[in-house]
Amino acid sequence: MHNEPDLDQQPVIRRLQDFDTRSGNLAERALFNFRPLIIALCLLLTALLGWQATHLRLNASFDKMIPTSHPYVRNYLEHKTELSGLGNSLRIAVAARQGGIFDARYLATLQQMNDEIYLLPGVDRPFMKSLWTANTRWTAVTEEGLDGGTVIPDDYDGSPRSMEVLRANVERSGEIGQIVAANFQSTMLFVPLLDINPQTGQALDYRQFSQQLEAIRAKYQAEGVDIHITGFTKIVGDLIEGLQQVLLFFVAAIAIASAVLYWYTRCWRSTLLVMLCSLVAVLWQFGLLSLLHYELDPYSVLVPFLVFAIGMSHGAQKMNGIMQDVGRGTHKVVAARYTFRRLFAAGMSALLCDAVGFLVLAMIEIKVIQDLAVIASIGVAVLIFTNLVLLPILLSYTGVSARAAARSLQADQAQQGRKPWLWTLLDRFTQRRWATLTVIASAVLAVAGFLVSLQLQVGDLDPGAPELRADSRYNRDNAFMVRNYAASADVLVVMVKTGADQCTQYQTLAKVDALAWQLEQLPGVDSTNSMASLSKLAASGYNEGNFKWYNLTPNQSALGAVQTRAPRELFNQNCSLLSLYVYLKDHKAATLSGVVGTVERFAAANNTPQEQFLLAAGSAGIEAATNIVVRQAMHDMLYWVYGAVIVLCYLTFRSWRAVAVAVLPLVLTSILCEVLMVWLGMGVKVATLPVIALGVGIGVDYALYVLSVVLARQRAGASLSEAFHHALQFTGKVVMLTGVTLAIAVATWIWSPIKFQADMGILLAFMFLWNMVGALVLLPALAHFLLPGQPRRRPDPDSLRVTAQGAVVGYGERHETHAWLGIPYAQPPVGELRWRAPRPPQAWSGVREALHYGAVAMQFAGETIGAPRKQWGSVTGSEDCLTLNVFAPRMTPAQLAQDAPRLPVMVWIHGGANTAGSASAYTALRNLAGHDRMLVVSLNYRLGIFGWFSLAALDEAAGDGEYAALDRSGNFGTLDIIAALRWVREHIAAFGGDPGNVTLFGESAGGLNIYTMLASPLAKGLFHQAILQSPITLSHSLAEARNASDAAEPGHALSSAELLGRWAPAPDLPLAAALRARPAAELMTAITPAGLGFFDAPVVLRDGVVLPAAPLEQWFTDPARYNAVPVIIGCNRDEYKLFMANNPEFVRLLGGQLPLIRDPARYQLYARYMSDLWKANCVDAPASAMLAGGHGQVWVYRFDWDEHPPLPLLRLKLLLGAAHVIEIAFALRDLDGEFDPLRCATKGNRASRQAVSDAMAGYWTSFARDGAPGRGERLQRPAWPRWNEEVGADKLMLFDGAAGGGVRAGMQRLDADSLKQALAADAAFRQAPRERMRLYARMFSWSIFANRVGPAEFARFAAAQQLSCHPEEFKPSHWP
Repeated sequence: MHNEPDLDQQPVIRRLQDFDTRSGNLAERALFNFRPLIIALCLLLTALLGWQATHLRLNASFDKMIPTSHPYVRNYLEHKTELSGLGNSLRIAVAARQGGIFDARYLATLQQMNDEIYLLPGVDRPFMKSLWTANTRWTAVTEEGLDGGTVIPDDYDGSPRSMEVLRANVERSGEIGQIVAANFQSTMLFVPLLDINPQTGQALDYRQFSQQLEAIRAKYQAEGVDIHITGFTKIVGDLIEGLQQVLLFFVAAIAIASAVLYWYTRCWRSTLLVMLCSLVAVLWQFGLLSLLHYELDPYSVLVPFLVFAIGMSHGAQKMNGIMQDVGRGTHKVVAARYTFRRLFAAGMSALLCDAVGFLVLAMIEIKVIQDLAVIASIGVAVLIFTNLVLLPILLSYTGVSARAAARSLQADQAQQGRKPWLWTLLDRFTQRRWATLTVIASAVLAVAGFLVSLQLQVGDLDPGAPELRADSRYNRDNAFMVRNYAASADVLVVMVKTGADQCTQYQTLAKVDALAWQLEQLPGVDSTNSMASLSKLAASGYNEGNFKWYNLTPNQSALGAVQTRAPRELFNQNCSLLSLYVYLKDHKAATLSGVVGTVERFAAANNTPQEQFLLAAGSAGIEAATNIVVRQAMHDMLYWVYGAVIVLCYLTFRSWRAVAVAVLPLVLTSILCEVLMVWLGMGVKVATLPVIALGVGIGVDYALYVLSVVLARQRAGASLSEAFHHALQFTGKVVMLTGVTLAIAVATWIWSPIKFQADMGILLAFMFLWNMVGALVLLPALAHFLLPGQPRRRPDPDSLRVTAQGAVVGYGERHETHAWLGIPYAQPPVGELRWRAPRPPQAWSGVREALHYGAVAMQFAGETIGAPRKQWGSVTGSEDCLTLNVFAPRMTPAQLAQDAPRLPVMVWIHGGANTAGSASAYTALRNLAGHDRMLVVSLNYRLGIFGWFSLAALDEAAGDGEYAALDRSGNFGTLDIIAALRWVREHIAAFGGDPGNVTLFGESAGGLNIYTMLASPLAKGLFHQAILQSPITLSHSLAEARNASDAAEPGHALSSAELLGRWAPAPDLPLAAALRARPAAELMTAITPAGLGFFDAPVVLRDGVVLPAAPLEQWFTDPARYNAVPVIIGCNRDEYKLFMANNPEFVRLLGGQLPLIRDPARYQLYARYMSDLWKANCVDAPASAMLAGGHGQVWVYRFDWDEHPPLPLLRLKLLLGAAHVIEIAFALRDLDGEFDPLRCATKGNRASRQAVSDAMAGYWTSFARDGAPGRGERLQRPAWPRWNEEVGADKLMLFDGAAGGGVRAGMQRLDADSLKQALAADAAFRQAPRERMRLYARMFSWSIFANRVGPAEFARFAAAQQLSCHPEEFKPSHWP
């Protein structure tokens, strides 16, 4: 657990020349360092794709609308050539305004229309049918047998006699109710269509065909008839005509979204830029679609709306970030790069979530939906570039309005001081009462909604064309057809497959007749027609029209005679396929389900090898198949979309609890969306099916925005309430803006003339808004139960302690311990106290609650404080950081008052190169308090340029008071640690600790700081033992700390002189006052952090007051000149591998996360030499110096454990081995992975870890208790030999697992000279002398392990390699 402040605030850089253009990841550098090239490429791409977009067509295809893989449709397609006219067809009713159809003028008009339509390209002419076509025939029984002919006779001349003949023929044709209205006021043209226009060889253009029909309608309605047209092609044509009006809604969406964004930003410049990038995304999408030969259909034409709206909402997030930075004074280019850093990864995740919702649609086996998925995915792909890349780059040129930026910053700062009422209201949902009520109410809604959703039907629930509004012309035409014709447009055809020439067998026709009778009993069936009904009619005719004979006659000759004059649509050429036409009253879901169910049951009972009843042809048959596919796809789609979202959330959060918190609000929204569909009378169909997937895919964005911030804050130690409030501050406005913008954009569709667009608008607006509410209300309520985080710490009365500073109360921790956190040991070093020695803390009145860690010191975020990798390098922390933490075995005040022995005290000093780190990372320290009955203290101290800084102007401002000499020392971080030790001496007894038995222990820079405690006369008597884990020994002279790098005595690259040149302090104030007035984060901008958030600065200054003026390696030659207490010093076998594993010279990052070794042999070679040098210079040399001076209480160790878990791709044993920091968890008895930055702890290696941990912690605590490690806490381990110079004698302890030899004594001793000799003779470099020099320079010219060689010695070593070179040639680009 860490206490990290807002990692999203970046340092303020006012001048572009102060910004390091090499900072940021590879993508950022590649894009922003070549901005003109990127913009030029975008302009070129926009021009090319814009031209290509002009070729994009609006159209639709009948085949795209049907599920071609469904068995029904496969049956239809297999027999399509034998069933012409049963696929895509039109019905055109021509109604007489005066008189009736038996009128010469009417019939002449009908003939002209018939001929004109017959000649239209795309008409399947042989199967077109009207009174004027030859396939419309009459049949009658005469004395000579069965007779017949065309309904309009060949000698028709329009005379009264011809009219009488025509009337008789119509009455004998069986076409009344089919193509002739029963009231003789209108007739119908049945017009089947081809899929391909034979003139062009391309798919039939429905829009053009519909326009031709409208021209015919207009032409002939002027001649005294009314024309009514129905059919798929006309529906699509009307839809495409309606789409032209959709452009108006697109314009409205642009206006509304822009208005919302302007309300949010109050900056026209940025609003127009966001709108421009979103429109560019739409333009690129259109161009790519045309390039890939896609067309926009009535369904996918809505996708550009979504792409634009998503682009606007994501653009708003960019505005939020850049305005905050510009408001603080950051240069617009730097602010744009900060925005890119902050939001690229989050924006990419959000857009990928959107893409998930789209791509899942591709699994639905209906081409129009699959096309929609592809078109939408292309839109998301271009958004990734236009809004995540192009927009920040353009903003780096244009910037934002200074007034708007200042307003945004003021609003943000106002929120820091007080909670807005809405945030206060929403925060209540993290509390038990509100959370419980919310979860119960949501569960009730979910259960009730699920029960209601069971009534949701698949298919159309309205007659006519539900894609269009009820009062549309098409639906009025359809109503006319239903009123006047029994043969409605809703036709389902059952195909009866037989052997060749067997279709008129009696037993076959009998089964057809039986099925027809069953179907005619269904409420949704109007009538049927088949060869069986025609044969029955013929039998009646043979018997003088007596309906007693209206039955099938088992006479094959008679049945065969009927076949010779039967219409060809009833059977195929070789009489192997019969068609049973079922005319429906409508195509509602219930009607289709009833018909399909009846046919399926009949087929199951009657199918034989000779006769097979197959579904289904006709418009209603295709729709029945579509409904079945949609019903199955609805469930499959939900499984896939939620499965994909769950996987994505798990990869993001790595917690199943977090996944549940993110996904359950989406599930509730999906259920309520189905309830809304039931309430509004919508069925699940091709138009509404995509809505749920889109709603879930886009809706999960909200959860990602909110939950990622909540979890990050919880990891930082915040309670759920604190974490959620921070999430609201950081993302609350963005979430609301996104929800409202998306909802408003799609809500404009409600006024579309196209009904399914209006339906989609209602459903999507509902889902966007409800998902937003779920993320802000239900998500925190669920998190209360599933992600409580750190429980709200409550003071434990038993932890009350009274110190001279004041009374303090802590809380109960694990392992039967008490903890007191964030106790100040000095005054905050802010304002006038910046760069001054710490002043004693002020006492307080009352009881202080010490329940939370204090702020981390100013630093760059990195691994040492547990920051996510994407936040590494951002400025974090506070100057008000001088606090410490106490862990003790649990005792009541009464037990403490007893005259019991005081507990040994162990004071932990954290590492981090003295530029990073925090005590709050080491919560496992409590384990030593609980398990070993130690009293453990950890502390924060000033870091980097705030902890060590020497400047003449500060010396002058120090005056001559009590602290003057210390204020001039520059060693403020060192003095902080001494102040903390003084606090321990004065107050630790109140906690049960023994101020006369204090052991310092620390790692890395913490070990270096313990060396300074050993050396500083100011620390004398403040501690009694010291354990230095992996210490370094680098210190700096005052000249290095002060001088410019080009001075006669060169200063460090981050000396005060160099930093002053970068800071350019205001000339109107004294220098010290000007520097103390500058914001801390602004001072940090002069520094570029290296790996892990560290940076190379002159820390630990040899000032002659706090520390000796001699180099650190000379401090320990005389025990009289340092605090010669018993010491343990040691390091890890593979120390340097930690830094190599984060160095691009040695590894490449797979996916920006996984380090893969570039050259294993070189990696191992460098790691061995550098790690051995660490031991030689930082452990063995100081230990030998102490020993030589007469200090005999020195113990040395080496940590060798390297039993890492096997992971794919990562060879952890080689990559890390026994790397830096790994031993910390072992020394702190951390077996649960509490401190495990390198992810070493697994169940598989727990036994090995426990064995080594028990040994290390045992020796450590025995040493703290008795001043010598002995044989460990239970006197049962190997005796630890003291450090000695005897040849062949054991002189150190090795800590390793049983597989590596176990815990044992060893005799290895290293020194720098022997390493130089080994390097000079190493055969691995025989063919690579420059590589040998590169490693030599890394070891002895640029390392952090002191004892750096001068130019002369470097030149001698180079000459021995027959090389002439300089150390600068080999300066590593990555530090340390």
